[in-house]
Amino acid sequence: MDFAAAMPLAGTLGVTIQEGTKERVTGRLPVRPDICTAGNIVHGGAIMAFADCLGAVGAFLTLPDGASGTTTIESKTNFLGAGPVGSVLVGEATPVKIGKRLSVWQTRIRTEAGKEVALVTHTERAGLVAGYVRGGRSRRLRPILMPGNLVALDLRARTEDQLGGATVEMIASRAPLLAEPLAAAAIDWATSLTAAALPESQPYPSLYAALSALLEAIAVAPAARLWAAALARYELLLLAELGFGLNLEECVATGSANDLAFVSPRSGGAVSIGAAAGYEDRLFRLPSFLRGPGSSPSTEDVLDALTITGHFLDRDILDGRNRDLLTVRERLVARLGRAVA
Repeated sequence: MDFAAAMPLAGTLGVTIQEGTKERVTGRLPVRPDICTAGNIVHGGAIMAFADCLGAVGAFLTLPDGASGTTTIESKTNFLGAGPVGSVLVGEATPVKIGKRLSVWQTRIRTEAGKEVALVTHTERAGLVAGYVRGGRSRRLRPILMPGNLVALDLRARTEDQLGGATVEMIASRAPLLAEPLAAAAIDWATSLTAAALPESQPYPSLYAALSALLEAIAVAPAARLWAAALARYELLLLAELGFGLNLEECVATGSANDLAFVSPRSGGAVSIGAAAGYEDRLFRLPSFLRGPGSSPSTEDVLDALTITGHFLDRDILDGRNRDLLTVRERLVARLGRAVA
């Protein structure tokens, strides 16, 4: 399984998974200028996203029999040193404890030269459940229960069929991002789509890791174009995880993998330049970054990708019925078009 391909932000950041076993997961992250903060050193958010990718792979590989997915319920990062631009970070995740319901993984991030950069501890839980938070609309809890925040829940129920009561504690707040219209619109759309599209009690570990990475990208990316590309990849992954994946690897008409330049709005399959002759105006343009990691996508590529994913989300997932939710996405894409133009 290509774990990095299953997590859209891994491709955006440039993360590669080198080894994935129940005892050890390793990966690499080249430090590029666009994932750095002031002083040309890697941003802490990129380090956390890199570590979360490795920990999520380890937790997935150690799921007990009968479990179908895992989610991160807590993550703690100690920053020990800097990763300068041009260097390559090397990550190694190892299990601290593997239980029936919880697993704890520790990820150590170093430079290739062996300099310590960060130590990250993640707690992963198998399964996805709903819970009731008493006083969730109170002045104390409303700032915690906001879209995009990372929280820890203590969930208790008398039976598996009963809606559990939960106590909540803040782990990481993204509330400051909600003051920025573009970031707020992106968080609103990504979280609302996920809540509306996914069935209850069926974990999707790849989607969870991808959503966590997307939210982190919105916080740390220096340009909206970069996290918008991750958003398009996330939407593409969500379609695939729910059984509506697009075939972008070969031409739907000829079976050839060469010169793929368009996408059919009916089949969701790629179309080559030759097969599209005379029908170009009826097809979507296929941005190359949707087929795999590569160079940084252009503004036109990002907007074309969002046009493709938006069409199939509307048709296959939302079924054209959730007009309010689709309006949220339309406003977001319009804002992106103005921001990155």
